[in-house]
Amino acid sequence: MKNLMTLYAVFCAAVIAAGVVATSPQNTPAVAASMSAAELKLDIRKLWEDHISYTRNYIISALGDLPDAKSVAKRLLKNQDEIGQAIVPLLRG
Repeated sequence: MKNLMTLYAVFCAAVIAAGVVATSPQNTPAVAASMSAAELKLDIRKLWEDHISYTRNYIISALGDLPDAKSVAKRLLKNQDEIGQAIVPLLRG
């Protein structure tokens, strides 16, 4: 079980690193008409910062076998959905 959690932690770190690269200004392919580039960058950065926090909390709860692990995992997955919704305008761009 701990090997699986370690693998998950490494995977999350890779996803976070990819998100930081993907949200850097030179990699933004388009900006939604209703948002400025600065607003979009701040919103996406906030979502990734939240993702870092939720991932950290999940790792601590899962490895510590804490009773809140399921609720923390649920919030982490919700944040993943929020990131997906935030980039939809970029894909349509």
